[in-house]
Amino acid sequence: MFKQFSKSYGFFLVTYRPYRPQTKGKVEALAKLTNRLDVYNYEFEDADELKSIVEEVTNDLIMKDLKL
Repeated sequence: MFKQFSKSYGFFLVTYRPYRPQTKGKVEALAKLTNRLDVYNYEFEDADELKSIVEEVTNDLIMKDLKL
C-alpha cells in the first residue's frame, strides 16, 4: 500500500538497517536532533525562539560530534 502511495507521488523507498548511521547519516542526524528537541514539548513563544533552540541544539550536537 505504501509502495503504491510512494509511486503515485513520484518517490521511491530505500530501506536501511536500523541504527546504522554509516548507511543513512542524514536521517540519523535528523532523528538525533528531533530527539533532543522532544524535551521542549512545543513550549516556545514564537518561531524565532524555536529557531534559537534548534540552533543551540544543533551547535551542541556538532561540538559533541567533533568532541570539542
